[in-house]
Amino acid sequence: MKTLRCTFEMEIDVQFENSVAVENYFVHGDWKKSFYTHADLEEVAAHLAECFHTESDRWDSTRMVFYRQVEGYGNYYKQVDGSYNVCEEAVREIGSGITIKYELELSHAGTFEV
Repeated sequence: MKTLRCTFEMEIDVQFENSVAVENYFVHGDWKKSFYTHADLEEVAAHLAECFHTESDRWDSTRMVFYRQVEGYGNYYKQVDGSYNVCEEAVREIGSGITIKYELELSHAGTFEV
């Protein structure tokens, strides 16, 4: 028997318009009592990117646009450039806009025998 392990990688950019507001909301604020505890902004970005990636696009027939619903982080609406912006309701609550964009789609990084 032969087992081959295939490794893939991708890059997802998470842009915070106001990183201080985002850190205060997700790391130091009451949000963590209901959702997750993050040590710093890097953990917030990593977890948000992972959760975003696992969600599928949904169609918003009112706004006529695709979006992803990321529990605890808000709804992210697809823009013409392929990025996703968090909804205005979340911007007001968090105090910052958040943009997520696939910088590098899933690509094969290697295969080796295990």
